[in-house]
Amino acid sequence: MVALWEKFVMGAPVLFVHGVLSFLVFMMGMQFLLFAMLFDMQANKSERGVV
Repeated sequence: MVALWEKFVMGAPVLFVHGVLSFLVFMMGMQFLLFAMLFDMQANKSERGVV
């Protein structure tokens, strides 16, 4: 997001490091979200008694 903000709003050239860090943070967030969904599904199965 920072890289996109720099590119389109501020008009500054985007450094490679900023692009990679933005992508890395985004991918970590998506991974945490998917793990949370997985753990929630497992918790719901155990609450209903389904193993």
